[in-house]
Amino acid sequence: MKGWAAVVAVLLGAPPVLALPGDVVRELPAPSRTCTGLTFDGKLLWVADHGQDLLIAVDPASGKVARQFKSPGYRPAGLAFDGKELWNVDTVQARLFRIRPADGLVTLTLPAPVSAPRALAFDGQALWLSDDASSAIHRVDPTDGTTIREIRFPGASVDGMTFDGRYLWVADRLADRLYAVVPDSGEVVLALPSTGPHPSGLAWTGRELVAVDYQTDRLSWIKRDDTEFLARTDPREEWVVFTHQVRNFGPDTLPNLESLIAFPSDLESQQLLAPPIFDPTPQETIADL
Repeated sequence: MKGWAAVVAVLLGAPPVLALPGDVVRELPAPSRTCTGLTFDGKLLWVADHGQDLLIAVDPASGKVARQFKSPGYRPAGLAFDGKELWNVDTVQARLFRIRPADGLVTLTLPAPVSAPRALAFDGQALWLSDDASSAIHRVDPTDGTTIREIRFPGASVDGMTFDGRYLWVADRLADRLYAVVPDSGEVVLALPSTGPHPSGLAWTGRELVAVDYQTDRLSWIKRDDTEFLARTDPREEWVVFTHQVRNFGPDTLPNLESLIAFPSDLESQQLLAPPIFDPTPQETIADL
């Protein structure tokens, strides 16, 4: 006895639905071509430019430069805002600078507790600093620069960070991903595609993530939350053949055989392009209630 059923074609996936997590809701040109850090102070976006050694404040509505001043270090990278002042890490000097945003005055200088610092974030109480040398992210005391705790990189690299009040968001330019990380454990709870090939800074506005890309020189506002829980991507058509075969190795005959095959149906992950074809034709169709 032998029977087989074939689904003529199945479409796996579909074009992504608008306004899903990870979707870009708007974009603006970056204020420079060598952006290496990004943060939001409640009104303005701040960008670190390592090519011109500048810290640049940008109006998020228009993209126009509101103010700028020289960075305190030779190669500014990660930026963070602690509610009152900016923090900037310099990768050459391996130092942390607290800076008054009104005029660029440095109010505090601390040695970084890592040898190869890059990305920076503030969680309301402490700084988070990535270290390329050890592939670890350090939670740092902003009063003296000592490491409080550390977690491992969620991916291959950490090139931008921000904190949204619950998760530490990490940009990985090698994997082209944005990771939502639980600060206490380092567990990744969500991974979104990056908006460009080289994300170099992340900020949180209170509603959306903002990413700056070093290669496309764009500022991108990214949807973090939505009522939709599923995104379909990379659609493709497939011909699926399912064969069910029964062999009786005897010596007695098999007087009765009941073979049940579930019909394929439309799912969140697939869409039938045609009804399934059966050979031989089923003797009976029953419903599983």
